[in-house]
Amino acid sequence: MRAGTGVIEVRGARSHNLRDVDVDIPTGVLVVVTGVAGSGKSSLIHGSVTPREDVIAVDQSPIRGSRRSSPATYTSLLDPIRKAFAKANGVKPALFRLELRGRVPGVQGRRSDRDGPRTV
Repeated sequence: MRAGTGVIEVRGARSHNLRDVDVDIPTGVLVVVTGVAGSGKSSLIHGSVTPREDVIAVDQSPIRGSRRSSPATYTSLLDPIRKAFAKANGVKPALFRLELRGRVPGVQGRRSDRDGPRTV
């Protein structure tokens, strides 16, 4: 296990669902913030941590030029995840790619947010 090189102190975070939250976030290591929906993960990170000059946040926002590309797709990070899901479900990995065989019929690899979540 790698030790952090310092901490980012967040004190008294109060935004949306957060009520006076205190947390020390390690620096120099990969940190993942998890929790149930509505628990304040995004409020904590985007409201209290990312406004700092020394913080770079990587999220699932589209990369410029393609509304379907995110850091995870651009770096091929999703490839092993797709393979694992495919193996666990006995299907081909392409089923988990919007622009290939897994696409919604008739959409030709493009969908709008109004189409709702995609069920696989």
